Amino acid sequence: MKHLTIILLLVGINVKSFAQCNQDYSWAKWSNFNGTSANGTILVNGKDVDVTMSANYSFSSTNEIFLLANFFKQFSGYATIPNATVPLTTWAVGQGGKTTMCFSEPVTNPILLFASLGRLSEPVTLSFSEPYVPLYDGGGMTFEDSYSLVGYEGNSIVMFPGTFTCLTINSTTPEYYTNITWGLQPPLFPVIISGNLKGCGSVTLKASGGNSYKWSGGKTPNNATNTFETSGVYTLITTDLNGCKVISLKTVTVLPKSIINSSINKTICQGESYVGYKTSGIYTDTLKTSAGCDSVRTLKLDVLDLPQIIFNNDKEICNGKTIQLAPTFMPNNTSYKYKWSTSETTPKISIKQAGTYELIIENGICSTKASTVITEEIIPKLKPDETFCLKSPILILESGANSTGLKYLWTPTNSTNPTLTISQIGEYKVKVTTQSGCEATRTITIVNAPTIDLGIDRTICEGEVFELIPTIVGTGTFSYLWTSGETTKNLKLSKTGEVKISITQNSCTVSDSMLLTVNPLPKILENETTCEDKQLVAGTLDNNLSYLWEHSGEKTRKVKVQNEGAYKVKISNQFGCSATRTINVVGPCSPKIFVPNAFTPNKDGINDDFKIIIVGGTVKYLYVYNRWGEPIYTDTNPTNPQWDGKFKGEVCPEGTYAFKLIYKTLIDEIEYNYEGTILLIR
Repeated sequence: MKHLTIILLLVGINVKSFAQCNQDYSWAKWSNFNGTSANGTILVNGKDVDVTMSANYSFSSTNEIFLLANFFKQFSGYATIPNATVPLTTWAVGQGGKTTMCFSEPVTNPILLFASLGRLSEPVTLSFSEPYVPLYDGGGMTFEDSYSLVGYEGNSIVMFPGTFTCLTINSTTPEYYTNITWGLQPPLFPVIISGNLKGCGSVTLKASGGNSYKWSGGKTPNNATNTFETSGVYTLITTDLNGCKVISLKTVTVLPKSIINSSINKTICQGESYVGYKTSGIYTDTLKTSAGCDSVRTLKLDVLDLPQIIFNNDKEICNGKTIQLAPTFMPNNTSYKYKWSTSETTPKISIKQAGTYELIIENGICSTKASTVITEEIIPKLKPDETFCLKSPILILESGANSTGLKYLWTPTNSTNPTLTISQIGEYKVKVTTQSGCEATRTITIVNAPTIDLGIDRTICEGEVFELIPTIVGTGTFSYLWTSGETTKNLKLSKTGEVKISITQNSCTVSDSMLLTVNPLPKILENETTCEDKQLVAGTLDNNLSYLWEHSGEKTRKVKVQNEGAYKVKISNQFGCSATRTINVVGPCSPKIFVPNAFTPNKDGINDDFKIIIVGGTVKYLYVYNRWGEPIYTDTNPTNPQWDGKFKGEVCPEGTYAFKLIYKTLIDEIEYNYEGTILLIR
């Protein structure tokens, strides 16, 4: 067990204290142990300073410092050390163990306590990122140099003179455990050490702030001013008038005093400089280092001319075209490396777009950069391709360009004018070229115009429909447009007015028109119905008319007929327009009524019913009355009214009965009465 081993060693421990003055110490209070990190807080002059411990291995904690009273009681600041929770570290990971301590702000002269570091059988070696001095040795420690120590179950407190934010502890051997904790001891009084820490042959430092001084080396170690001729870490113990001591460390670097000779061969490019020289030559300079040592430098400098890039005069590119950028290089007998802004690595490149193109060439030592700006030349703007009709003997074609300074070439005529006069159908092309060579082509197609004829002006009669069919000479497909908006080839007309049609084929449009006159019909009376013994009149309302009766061919206005029937007359006016009127002759003008004077309803088939026959009229009602004037029978048969001699199904007695016939003629709607008596015989 580790604690048993330490009890056996207490007899041989020589406890020493390096600074015995009323020094105030503040120690960390630890918390938040998270496996590989922990946090502590140190209260200094009423202000908390945080300290964070982190490691590349896992560590834990103990609730007290291992045998604190046994090994640290002789330390002058023992009473201020809290025997409370502190980190327990095993320095694991061996040669790779790394423990980092960082403070929340820069601290001066921090102190680190080790309790039970290493074992007798397996000592632990630690090294630090900053130099230290032993502040208290509780035994079992070997302080090898200013940066490392070894613990054999050791207990000590070391101080890191200076001001720090972070320190690193590197471990070489894992062990059972070690307690550590941090404290702060602000210097009892300020000590200032001035002088250059690096010198040639020697370094001289001067201390101030104390009454007496003790250096760990140098030519005058007991003086405030001391000269060092050997590099190393030197400790200074400064004592004031009260006998209080402050420990300081300084790292001194002493360089050899001999002159350093050096030769440099350097090649640079024109426009560059090296240590102030810009032209070729050999230069010798005597220099002093920052430490004051002499140095003789011989420089052989070669200055090379820069290669040159010369771009050609191609500054414009036509939209959609390709041009080649092919600069020349001087000198032209040198091998170069090329790098374009397009990432290409050839001496020439082909481009299709306007823009700035940059080229860097390198001959192995020197490089040159140049650029050229390529602008876009606009292709001539031309009218779209078109098709025209050859409607006249000659036709002037235009190139369709709206700019100046252009060149023209027509095919197949090879004319170079902006316009071309032609007299034949065919396809004509014009190529328009700018001064920079950008070109555009337009095609104009000339075709024969079709012809259209609507014929002469026409007349029709009111009520007639005339279908207008145009006569077209030409081949292919046409589109049609009438003034009325219809788009059919044929058009049906029934109103007076001018009619126009336009037909289009490609870009050719031709038109024709005609006048349609609609003449009125003669004004006639409506059809009528009349009787036989009247003269038939054509029945017109206009003058200057002609007549034609269909039944007889007569051409008079009036005719005489003898028979019933439908008679039609064709009536024509001066425009040749005709209308037909129909006159229906239905019988005599006065109806003829045939009434018997007696009837015998005995069912012998002879004169069984009382019947009235009317010619030239129609029956509305037939009423039969008894001797007292009471109606006993009513019949509304318009063609065959008759009475069978019964009243309500009962046979009427013999006797005389009165009757009344209500009728109409065939030529009017007036009702007439015909009255009489009839003898019923049994």
